[in-house]
Formats: sequence, C-alpha cells, structure tokens
Amino acid sequence: MGQVHLIQLLLAGAVALAQAADPTRVDLEIESGTMKTCVLVVDPTASGGHAVRFSAGGGRVDLDLPALPAGPWYVWIRTRASTAEDNGLLMLLDGKPVSAPPDHKWAGVPDIYLTKKGWSWEPEWQGPGKGNHEGPIILNLSAGKHRLTLLKRKTELPLLDRLILTRDAKVPGEKGALPPGK
Repeated sequence: MGQVHLIQLLLAGAVALAQAADPTRVDLEIESGTMKTCVLVVDPTASGGHAVRFSAGGGRVDLDLPALPAGPWYVWIRTRASTAEDNGLLMLLDGKPVSAPPDHKWAGVPDIYLTKKGWSWEPEWQGPGKGNHEGPIILNLSAGKHRLTLLKRKTELPLLDRLILTRDAKVPGEKGALPPGK
C-alpha cells in the first residue's frame, strides 16, 4: 500500500467520525478525495501537512460528501494561489457543472476565484474582467449523499488544502477551527 493511499484511508476514517459528531458541518482534507492528474505536496503550513496541486496536464479531485440535510450549504475551500495564473478552479456537483445562482451578481458564471494572499478560505464567483469577483459560494443541496468535484480551470495550479461546508456564513479560522462564538 502506497503512502498516499494510506494517508487517504486514515483521513477518510477521521472525517467519518467528525461528520457523525456535527451534521451542520462537513470537513474534508482535499487529499482524502480521489485525485486524478494531481500532485500531493508536502507543506507544513497545510492543515494536515499536505496539500494537493493540479498538474500541468489537468487536475481533478472527487470528494464524496456524507448524507446531508437539504438546503443551503456555504462552501469554504482553503487554498493558496500565488499569482493571477494560479487563482481559479471549477466545481461539479454530482457530475454537473456548478455556477453562480440566478440571484447572484454573476449568475451563471462557473469560474471560481481564489484569493492571492497566502492561505485563504474565501472562494468567490469570478465575473468578467479583472477584479470582478464576489462570494460567498453557496450550494443548495437536496437531502442525501453527493459528490463534489474540484477541477483545474485553464492553466491554474493553486494549492488545495481543505474543504468545509457549513450552514452559516462564518468563515473558518486559519486551519479550519470554528470561529469564535460557534
């Protein structure tokens, strides 16, 4: 059994225990997903000591979500984008492209902008032109299990560390700790 596979199995077990404890929060290390055309990077500043980077030839991470109640879920992805060329990705939900909802300023836009300032939890919808981005990203899920897929967009190679879904708009702390008052 390879080291990467062992890490994925251990993380999946820890995630399953955490999900049972709090049905209003899903917390996944990106490297616990099924990676295709990605590189596992050792990074002591990442929450689990590792992060995922899409490769130059492509990139995809499939994350299986546990059974969840229906309704809106805020999407927080801990990422590090070093340049304007490394600050984006796309998402699929159950194999279908995710885009900004009809009531959002950038309705229908599928591109997700990642902040270029060290590690950040705040992905936003990327509108047309430079500097036109706005969040938060909210998924309206039906009850049950889902698969969320993160995809490489254009040439971007951001570091992907962790994904958290919550029922409220409070941005997670530095490495995913709950914000004060939670």
